[in-house]
Formats: sequence, structure tokens, C-alpha cells
Amino acid sequence: MILLPLLAEASAPTLPKVIDPGISYTDYPASALQGLEQGSELVRVIVSPSGDVLGCQIAIPSKFADLDAAACPGMKRAKFSPGRDRNGDAAYSLFENWVTWSIGGALKQPDTIDVELTVNHLPQGSPAKPVSKLALTVSKTGAVESCSVVRSSGNESLDGVACSSGVQSARISPLTDENDNPVESVQPLNVAFSAEKASSK
Repeated sequence: MILLPLLAEASAPTLPKVIDPGISYTDYPASALQGLEQGSELVRVIVSPSGDVLGCQIAIPSKFADLDAAACPGMKRAKFSPGRDRNGDAAYSLFENWVTWSIGGALKQPDTIDVELTVNHLPQGSPAKPVSKLALTVSKTGAVESCSVVRSSGNESLDGVACSSGVQSARISPLTDENDNPVESVQPLNVAFSAEKASSK
């Protein structure tokens, strides 16, 4: 059970980064503009080791089908700096992002939480719901081989728990390549923490 925290210290997979977002305001569906539709959907994009988009799906839809239908065609034009595995080599990777369609101003993007863990109490000074964003090296069989912290919860102990209990609680599947073969990959995981509610007597 202590393997994952040790790997977290010894290795540092990194997630893909956007070079060209591909999608733009010109992709806003005319029907949505006419209907004053606004919203966000969470997209998941498979990125090749060369930084090209291999696939895209809507993980969490908005309230509007036409907005959802426009997200992936735009994201497939995106270009990325690929994720890198624990050896520093370019790898197949998963990119997650909220695509937000807004007419009158910026909309607040929802939080992305994959796993939520309850602890006895949060460390002093923690936000109400701290989140550790992780980068995982995932084998062809879906096993997590290493974990690194991309964005800290603000507390090293919570980050360590995220790389152990958070990973163990997650449902993680291997990615597939252009020929639909399972491949080793780098994938994100967002682990949130909340404190147990005091029981009322």
C-alpha cells in the first residue's frame, strides 16, 4: 500500500499542454446564438505522442445538445505538447478541459472532481474542499505505475493520500492508439477532500 506514494516522489509524469486550442468563437452554433444558449461541457481528448488529437468525447454534457455537438469537432483541430511518462518520453495522454460557450461574459467553470475522499479533519488553513490534481502513468492493463502532483491541494499529506487512497478509489482504464490497441499512457486524476461532519447528539 506504500508503493504509490514512493513512486510519486521518484517519478514525474506530466500532462499534455495546449499549443493551439483549435476551437474558437466561430464554432459557436448559430442556433445556440439565436437561442442565447450558454453552458460548459467537459471534454476528454486522447493526445498522441506527436501532439495530435486521436479522439474526443463529452464526459459531462451541457444542457444544450447543439453546444455539445460543436465541442469535439473544434477540439479535434487542437495541437498539443504531448504528455510525458516517468522516463521523460512523449506518451499517449489524456487531456481534460471544460469548453465554455458564453455570449455576454465569462461563465464560471465547474470544478472537475474524479474522486472525493472524506477525512477526519482538514489541515489548518485548508480551503473548504482542497483538490489535488495528479498525473498518472497508466499501463496497458490499466494499472497505475506512477503518480505525480500537478497542482497541490496546499498540503503535502493530503497530496500523498491522493496518490494512494485516491488512486485506489478511482476507475482508470487504459487508452488505445490509432489501431485500437491498449497503450501505456499519462492520465489526469482530480482528488478532492472534505471533512467528516460532526455527528449531532
